[in-house]
Amino acid sequence: MNVNREEIYGALFNALDALRAAGDLTTTSRRLKHIDQTDLSEFPCGHQVQQDENAKAQSRLPTIWTLNAEWWLYVQDSSDAPLSTQLNNLLDKVTTILDPETPLTLNTLGGRVYNAQVNGTVEVIEGVLGDRALAIVPIRIAKAD
Repeated sequence: MNVNREEIYGALFNALDALRAAGDLTTTSRRLKHIDQTDLSEFPCGHQVQQDENAKAQSRLPTIWTLNAEWWLYVQDSSDAPLSTQLNNLLDKVTTILDPETPLTLNTLGGRVYNAQVNGTVEVIEGVLGDRALAIVPIRIAKAD
């Protein structure tokens, strides 16, 4: 690949960390911490997890790389308010970060990739973790070598 993986995943994490800088998340990390081991002072928080990669070689054309990552978003609230409200607000902000303002514009992570976007099923786990809930956001990054 012309741009190294660490630059790509670092740029993606910077996009998540922008939510912390804006005050929407208290903690961000590239090391996944189990929700049960997360201190109350760390909520709401977001973690970035690197997933699998796929290379599609083409005769006489550049290899098309697909890099996959996930953002794990954790919320906590001990009141009777629905946890989905917090998760929905975070999910709206995450998709805004990764979704360019105009439909024909791609999110290139600062020119490092062809496109980075939410792609796949967003898993929401609410109601089984007591006063905590989480969402797992799948991200697909396309890069031609």
